[in-house]
Amino acid sequence: MHSTAPSKIARNQMTYLHTFLIFGAICAAMPASVHATNTLPPLVNPSTFAASPVNVAVDAIENQLHRFIDDQTSRVSGRIEAEVGKIDSRLVLAPCARTEPFLPAGARLWGKSAIGLRCVAGATWSVNIPVYIRVYGLALVTNRSIQAGQPLQRDDFSEQETELTKDNGRPVADISAIENKTLNRSLASGAILREEWLRANPVIQSGDHVRLVATGSGFSISTDGYALTSAIEGQQVKIRSESGRVVTGTARSGRIAEIRM
Repeated sequence: MHSTAPSKIARNQMTYLHTFLIFGAICAAMPASVHATNTLPPLVNPSTFAASPVNVAVDAIENQLHRFIDDQTSRVSGRIEAEVGKIDSRLVLAPCARTEPFLPAGARLWGKSAIGLRCVAGATWSVNIPVYIRVYGLALVTNRSIQAGQPLQRDDFSEQETELTKDNGRPVADISAIENKTLNRSLASGAILREEWLRANPVIQSGDHVRLVATGSGFSISTDGYALTSAIEGQQVKIRSESGRVVTGTARSGRIAEIRM
């Protein structure tokens, strides 16, 4: 006759199952943060981590770049402000014991630019770091709008400190530069005057009655004539003499055309 009571092995199995289910229920009820405390961090490639720019002495490099900028701009007149960017965080650079800044070919520390940084001890790499150099200095600024070709007066301008690096033009700082000049373009009020916008006034206009002076070794001859072309100081001008002959001379102030013989 077979017994219907569970065997000792069966009872043990049921006990283990019951215990396992209870443990599983407890684990499921625990907060996720508790589980996270025992998880391992993701694996990191030690060589990549060691070579990352994060471990580079950023402050030391920034100071080095500022010293380089100070040295390169020491002859620039005016107040200078330098904004230095960061090394691209996506770059992976080998460890370096000593770095050296340099100016890339064709680069100019004026406005938006870049400075090169190369490793000179421990590795061989080179990167470009963005910089923005602002130079402030005195320049002539228009007090009112001025039309192209209009004769310039001193009270058309005032001297102000401006950011000279806003463009690549050559600002005018000396008011005497406008003497006998006009503009080759119109300017609005508040515009910075640039050298390339100045045009010298002709000293001889086409149709002017001029004095034609011929000079040579130990002699000088002069006669009257009429200008056939206009010219600024030092330019060539065509003159018709009283005899009807057309000659070419050098324009001088005072409506004089000079011929060297």
